[in-house]
Amino acid sequence: MKKEKAGSLIKKLLSNNLSEEEMDEFLAGMGDPGKEEEYTDELKVYFDDLIENATLHPVSPKIVEEASSITDEDEHKVKKLSSGRWANIYKWAAAIALLVSVYYIFQSMAKEPLVQKPVAASGPSYVEKIASRGSKLRLNLTDGSFIHLNADSKLVIPNQFNRWERHVDLSGEAYFKVSRDEHRPFTIAVKDMTVEVLGTSFNVRAYDDEDEISVTVESGKVLVKLNNADKVGSVILVKGQKVVYYPATGVVNKLDTDPYLDICWTKGILKFNKTGMHEVERTLERWYAVDIDVVSPKIYSYKLTGEHHNKNLKSVLEALKFALNIKYEKKGNHVILKL
Repeated sequence: MKKEKAGSLIKKLLSNNLSEEEMDEFLAGMGDPGKEEEYTDELKVYFDDLIENATLHPVSPKIVEEASSITDEDEHKVKKLSSGRWANIYKWAAAIALLVSVYYIFQSMAKEPLVQKPVAASGPSYVEKIASRGSKLRLNLTDGSFIHLNADSKLVIPNQFNRWERHVDLSGEAYFKVSRDEHRPFTIAVKDMTVEVLGTSFNVRAYDDEDEISVTVESGKVLVKLNNADKVGSVILVKGQKVVYYPATGVVNKLDTDPYLDICWTKGILKFNKTGMHEVERTLERWYAVDIDVVSPKIYSYKLTGEHHNKNLKSVLEALKFALNIKYEKKGNHVILKL
């Protein structure tokens, strides 16, 4: 049996996708010392991932209990079972084969019995990367991907990606430049949305205090999976396209756009394009770590257009004063806007 074949059987076993013929082949290999040795390297790799991700793929106690009742004497009966009963025995047999394989490899790696090192004690570990108000954060991941976190944003990432996927959780806004990997998709979970790519660059905006979520693609292709969307389950975006999703109503808007409008923040550029004052207010609070109080409600009816390159807060407030004919007062970290 070639190692490629052994790896394929093990991968199918872990995902419960073995055919009857493949299960026979796998079980036969478990009883053959020569073939069993060919499993060793592959099983060691999968065992490491199993230990690291135990909390993500728990084994049902019921299945384990039922599996323990199957004996070697029952093995020759498997082929003679009806299709209905075969499905249950097949699942139990897969559980037995997996447990035996894991035990065999574990004993070769440690002197202590398996029961003394419970899987539950070693779950995947995660780290939070936070860009607080008034700051931004650049991250280089172990897979070669690059992430730029905007102000007031948080990213949760595992210490190490597993063999099947690269997954992170985002709250806020981030620009991603994902290193291509055909065998491990990169997924980003945000509120009511999952973004999946193989390798591309794009921007995701999903602040908790905003009603909309948006994804803008700078290069490549992006799959956006939406929760509770109005008659839309997923959207595919390519370069120069953007999706805006409103979770509260299920409305989805897909449009062509200039990616620069949503990505220029990574270069320290504040870009407003007929932007409502509610959004302007939130953006300035995040960028400059201030609290803004709009005491004249009419200001919220204004829209702002302008571009500011690495300007300090005072310069931006002066621009607002000139463009909108408003007044401002600044006391420490508190800014008042009024007519």
